[in-house]
Amino acid sequence: MHWDDGYASEDCLRVNVWTSSIREDTKLPVMVWLHGGGFSEGSSQEQIGYDGTNLARDHGVVVVSLNHRLNALGFLDLSAYGAKYAKSGNVGMLDIVKALEWVKANISAFGGDPSNVTIFGQSGGGGKVTTLMAMPSAKGLFHKAIVQSGSIFNLMEPKYSRRIGAATVTKLHISPSTINRIADVPYAELLSAYKAAVKEVVEEARRDDALPENFLDMILFGQTPVVDGEVIPFQPSAQEAFAISKELPVIIGTVYNEFTPDREDPIFRPLALRQAADRTSAGCAPVYLYRFDWKTPVLDGAMGSPHCIEIPFVFDNVLLHRTFTGGGEDAVQLGHRISSLWTHFAKTGKPVAEGMPEWTPYPDNLIINIESILTNH
Repeated sequence: MHWDDGYASEDCLRVNVWTSSIREDTKLPVMVWLHGGGFSEGSSQEQIGYDGTNLARDHGVVVVSLNHRLNALGFLDLSAYGAKYAKSGNVGMLDIVKALEWVKANISAFGGDPSNVTIFGQSGGGGKVTTLMAMPSAKGLFHKAIVQSGSIFNLMEPKYSRRIGAATVTKLHISPSTINRIADVPYAELLSAYKAAVKEVVEEARRDDALPENFLDMILFGQTPVVDGEVIPFQPSAQEAFAISKELPVIIGTVYNEFTPDREDPIFRPLALRQAADRTSAGCAPVYLYRFDWKTPVLDGAMGSPHCIEIPFVFDNVLLHRTFTGGGEDAVQLGHRISSLWTHFAKTGKPVAEGMPEWTPYPDNLIINIESILTNH
């Protein structure tokens, strides 16, 4: 994977920008990438496939990626401890909103068009895209969205997120009257207490029969943003949340195997189908559904079409990331087509590319492979 974990620091609020122009009158479409790793880990440079050079140089877009606070630093809910901490369970998402505000204010200096911004992300990054579509403070900061293996429906409810906050504070031997001491706790100690608190409260929720029904939301329980009624007023699956992003065209999809190399993925696919169906039923702008079926020949094909495999294709980095893709000529050409679909969508709201079928909205489904076809989902 050519993985690069970088180094951890709360001083993490950074953006990376790739562009082919610094003329303010160029007005190139902007694509803002949100990295994976759930809401707990990852970074904007962890995979070589995230490199935005080829998209910016060859496809006429400005690419932005960013870092933000994660895990206990980004999503530990201390709202029970007073107004100072009222938004603490969502500061990781508010970091992303601040980055999008930075894009709106500054991207024209990099040749970008602040009125034409697409957010896209994979896995946890797709979950962040879904969450941003339910956040009033993010409305108007982006105009299209792409969710890659990251449909999510159940964020934390305060009942349990506050329990995690209280358990974390207790484990750190901090009282409500000395809560400000938490800022001085070393990160490793804070993270250890947070993880132990999450584990404890998951058991409580299990006894209460309150864990989500689907597997992905269940394993993320305790480690997501919080539906606090203000920063995030509604669950992303609520009709009221759809109203916030109703006008946005969206691409939603998965890869064939994800984490199950011997069969079609049973975890992400149903969630993607549900998100596409729910947005369509709510009368939202068109939803374009896909399934990425191409299988990597690396490791003698043992992985099939695994989680993250579409990323180097989306970024037109098939050759750059050949240790993951194999770098074959057919794969390289497929990468050119997929990156063209994504960037054309960023430009116009419609995913179109030479050599690809006409991609019509849900319930139609684009099966992406060397020979791509359009089917009913």
